[in-house]
Amino acid sequence: MKKNTLMVALSVIGIAAIQTNTLKAQIVVSQADMPVAGNKFVVVNDSNDASLSPSPMGPSVTWNYSGIGTTTVDTIKCVLPGSTIYGAFFPAANIALTYSLPGGLQDAFANSSAGAFSVNGVVEDFNSNTVILQFKPVAEKLFAFPMNYLSAWRSLYTYKFQVPITNPTYDSMRIKSFVFDTSTVDSWGNCTTPFGTYGVLRVMEVQRTLDSLSFQNTTTKIWKDSGRFVQADTMYQYLANGLGFPLLTMHMRGGKVMVASWLKGNGTGINEVTDNAGSLVYPNPAQTELNIKLASCEDGYVNIIDITGRQISSTKFSDKLANINTSHFANGMYFYQVFDKSSNLIDRGKFSVVK
Repeated sequence: MKKNTLMVALSVIGIAAIQTNTLKAQIVVSQADMPVAGNKFVVVNDSNDASLSPSPMGPSVTWNYSGIGTTTVDTIKCVLPGSTIYGAFFPAANIALTYSLPGGLQDAFANSSAGAFSVNGVVEDFNSNTVILQFKPVAEKLFAFPMNYLSAWRSLYTYKFQVPITNPTYDSMRIKSFVFDTSTVDSWGNCTTPFGTYGVLRVMEVQRTLDSLSFQNTTTKIWKDSGRFVQADTMYQYLANGLGFPLLTMHMRGGKVMVASWLKGNGTGINEVTDNAGSLVYPNPAQTELNIKLASCEDGYVNIIDITGRQISSTKFSDKLANINTSHFANGMYFYQVFDKSSNLIDRGKFSVVK
């Protein structure tokens, strides 16, 4: 009996040694380690934690972030671009990542290939406006494959957007951005988060952005240049094999970690925005009104977005029924987003108006 126990113990020690050696070996990251349609991820954000630091760097490093905190939790769903509201704006994308947290990034559109994982653009909230950022003339190359220690790549792209503002003199604001990214795999080793310990490659991305800001005069409609502003940010991403999403990401500005995001869960069984929350939308096409009957959500609000991505109305609802006045809508296609009273996105879809 003792002999058998000893053999079992030695076997366990041997397995542990093999696992440790595997973790310490440098990995190679490829397209197989990127997200694909059908993936779902739960990501936890820790904001302004003064104790966080991305150091040290180099080969065979050990990073321990097991005590990282929790500020907000986001659920990310990976889908085909054509199933989203804004997919038509990003024809080169073959995957879209949709985010559940309101008031920030809504969707990211990317192209995943054997040579790179590149972001074609994003849709996000800016001052309560939905803006579509199409990266031109090329996409941001987030990762280049095959990726190993000291791999490096660059990206150069621009984007612009315009939003209305409330001001006695100006009615609109326009921002044009010129972005230059340099990325390097500066380290490899073992990284520990509450999700576990993994062998990782660490990518350091330095992003330099030149923004030009202008305002449109309410009366004359003439645009006034308000200056140019330079900003530098650094992002560290810790990538492991087989996760489909970075194990850990740190966003830095001025030498300080502003937000750290760590992977809490991945797979197809994660609770997230329901693909079809049982909403009954009628009449569709609509003429003067649209009704949305919810299966489970008692109270919340519905945002209506036109084909250009501009939010044109927001309507509160109760008792599982939303009634939207469409009498002032022009004929065409529209999109709806249903949020509960805690601003969690619970359903989305499209409808048309024909009069």
